[in-house]
Amino acid sequence: MNVFFALLLITSEVFIQHPDIAECPTPGPITCETNNCTISKDMNLFFRKKTVAKKAEPEKITLEEFLGSRTFAENLDKDFSDSSYYHVQKGDGNKYSFQLGDESIQFGKLSDDGTAGKLNDDRYAIITVVSGDPKNFHRHGVMSQLNNNVLIPPFFFSVIFYKEFNVFVCSTISRNGDDQRNGMYNCFYFDTRGRFLGQDKSYYNPQPPRFSYSGTPSQELIEISALPEQHSLERLVNPRLLVIRNRDFKMGLIDNTGKEVLPCNNDKIFLEDYNEIALVARQGIVYKVNLTTGEWLGTSADAITDARNGFVRMKRGNKWTITDENGNSAVPGYYDYIEYNYTPDRFTIFSGNYNWMINDVDEEAFTAMVGTSYFLLGEYLGTPDYGKWGIVDNHGAVIIPTTYDWIEELSEDLYLLNSGGKLFNYYDQEIDELLFFIVDGSYSICNRDGEQIQQVSDSEVNALNQKYKQLNPKDFYKNAGQHAIRIRS
Repeated sequence: MNVFFALLLITSEVFIQHPDIAECPTPGPITCETNNCTISKDMNLFFRKKTVAKKAEPEKITLEEFLGSRTFAENLDKDFSDSSYYHVQKGDGNKYSFQLGDESIQFGKLSDDGTAGKLNDDRYAIITVVSGDPKNFHRHGVMSQLNNNVLIPPFFFSVIFYKEFNVFVCSTISRNGDDQRNGMYNCFYFDTRGRFLGQDKSYYNPQPPRFSYSGTPSQELIEISALPEQHSLERLVNPRLLVIRNRDFKMGLIDNTGKEVLPCNNDKIFLEDYNEIALVARQGIVYKVNLTTGEWLGTSADAITDARNGFVRMKRGNKWTITDENGNSAVPGYYDYIEYNYTPDRFTIFSGNYNWMINDVDEEAFTAMVGTSYFLLGEYLGTPDYGKWGIVDNHGAVIIPTTYDWIEELSEDLYLLNSGGKLFNYYDQEIDELLFFIVDGSYSICNRDGEQIQQVSDSEVNALNQKYKQLNPKDFYKNAGQHAIRIRS
């Protein structure tokens, strides 16, 4: 046995007795390569090398392989947002995993900010993994929250979603020195089905992205030309029309090829989707412009304020009105102030002088009530000179008369009314938001038709607020009219 152990130590091999000695050659040679045997001359024993197989490394899918498998042209009928692709398994805490080829990828979800990117859409989440590349230590991708799957695997430095374009722009850091000095990244474009549209070199946040995807049912992929020099993107009207702005903040309209549709000398342009009528404010007049015939028709308004739900808010001097997307009157007449509601066919109106007045007595009282912290990063705007609030529908019919000191929506079907309170206005610079405060007064509620008015106490108002905050969808408070912070003096 000494010879055996000496041989074992010298060769550093592991041997086992041959399973079929009778078929092995006669002792003599040191090795028998045909049968993978090692033979001891001294012991007439036959041994075979024991091969210990190493665990195979999982085959990794490269970025190039992934892009090649996801091209738009080759996957017209595919929707990679479906949960059958890259399904996500939940682990402990903020730990998740999915299978990418033979490799199990562990990842976490990030908040929607920072260098990882920006999505601004609750349907998606940015995911992150730690890589072995010191120049790209964290890699990011996109998870579909609705379908619980990874839409775009974490190959990228950052991810930005352009909601109006239905396009994700995923970037990697260029290894080219000139690109790095010029702030250029490798940009890869994906649609909301996870299909690869194309790539180019661009800045971290390209404006506009190179592609736009129309979505279902047409599934039209449209390439967008670069903007004219010293112009920026104001908004996308549809995949083929863009509102742009020059350095003097004047607006124009171009198509996706860069061709001018309206010159860049307008104060404001409103155009809805594929509508042929554009509302254009220029030199104190709002025009209805027919993009097909080129006809310009003046209106009684002198400024466009904003638009929502197919309605446009306009002004004539200090008076306000609502039109439809073609500039036709939607709420007859002009009001001292008018505001959208969550319910599209309802509007909050103000009758009186909507100029916000500042006086030392009110400011001192307001400061004492809310505390000085509000005034560290903001601007006190005062109170309305005088006036009352009410509700009208899109035909101008009065739903709630203008007899209340404040009105706001509690839900789609319920209004909160204040009588005897005093309204204050304050701009909070830290959160970039205009805040309303209603001080004192009594409260009542009514339905969306202005009926069933009943008094409610402060505690009942708080309870109703909590109830409807839980019941209402997230977009209610985003799209409802102004809400006020209630205070007792």
